[in-house]
Amino acid sequence: MALRGDWCGDHGRVRAPGAHDSDRSVILVDDGDGDISVIFSENHRSDLLWAEVRQIIRCVGIGLPYHAGRESEPNGTTIEFDVPTMRGDFPLIDIRAWETLETPSRSWVVGEWIPARQATYLTGPGASGKSLLAQQLCTCVSVGAPFLGMQTKQMPALCEDDVDELHRRQVAICEALRVPISVLPRQLSLASLCGTLGSELATFDAAGHMEASEAFNRLRAALAATGARFVALDNVAHLFAGNENIRNQVAAFCGLLNQLAQSIDGAVLFIGHPNKLGHSFSGSTAWENQVRSRLFMEIPKDDDGAARDPDLRVLRRDKSNYSKAGGLLEFRWHRLSFVRDQDLPVATAAHLAETAQAAADNAIFLECLALRNALAGTSRSAPRATMRRRSLAKCPRASALGRSA
Repeated sequence: MALRGDWCGDHGRVRAPGAHDSDRSVILVDDGDGDISVIFSENHRSDLLWAEVRQIIRCVGIGLPYHAGRESEPNGTTIEFDVPTMRGDFPLIDIRAWETLETPSRSWVVGEWIPARQATYLTGPGASGKSLLAQQLCTCVSVGAPFLGMQTKQMPALCEDDVDELHRRQVAICEALRVPISVLPRQLSLASLCGTLGSELATFDAAGHMEASEAFNRLRAALAATGARFVALDNVAHLFAGNENIRNQVAAFCGLLNQLAQSIDGAVLFIGHPNKLGHSFSGSTAWENQVRSRLFMEIPKDDDGAARDPDLRVLRRDKSNYSKAGGLLEFRWHRLSFVRDQDLPVATAAHLAETAQAAADNAIFLECLALRNALAGTSRSAPRATMRRRSLAKCPRASALGRSA
């Protein structure tokens, strides 16, 4: 939308704060009948009011079917204003107002990892802890606490899983965050749909056309009732009733989740799994292309494919349209929640590192011992010392003994 006046035109007497002869401010209000009411507040030059004016203009300046009109201020002077119209059913944006409006900053739920008003896709192998990560993330967002060292934007959140599992995790998460459960009910909503049939958020007809389901309507109603603006959905296998390999069905489903994120002015995190070949997601490339942010979580492994520390986790930023891709976050499973090593007491972190190293050395030793026994079966005539040297030399992981995990 563009005002026609000294602020961004040539017919009215409307200026932003700072103009010496400004004597009025304007707020545009949608009165629901296709016109704009212009309300003048004489001699009011509050920066806060003008910031709100700019926000209102930004909200209505997205191509809604308003038309140019004329309104009179109380003293009878007519002010003309000009707004975009719909060309047919296609919404056009009037960019003239951008010349004077402040450029909106990017909004994040989790700084440079999870953008606001978008659906983020989190994938990872089974048992890597995606559901726990989602619940801990929801908890952090609900109280505005840092998530593994990253700043969050505080907003009510909703998370779903088995009720007993939610209970166990929440106690551990609150202990790790030092947040009493008593402060959560108004900020964090938990739900259990385990065993519930018909949890698909959308269905597809024979022609492949998508229709939002009753489960989706119930989800929207729950978000409205709780005020939740961040929701974690687990997982795609239960929520998506289409064919994961059909691009337009995947695109429509991702679009539905993006629409949901925008409608709650928050964000959606939905969880999936990689395929059998080890790719970070399963199905059509639309799972990658239809989201602006995709994260991958796994237990890190060495070059031989062995987990150097089974409690370690890595979260990768595999795709980010709004920030630098390729970010890496390391943390560990500890007492039923996730925590960074640097956030643990020094003695605890050192003990965990020693324990992990000892476990890794034991695994390597057993592997080398198995190889030695195999060589012993084929080289019975070789001296024992020679056999030991030969077996260790041929064990590909022997050099890792004692090496820090």
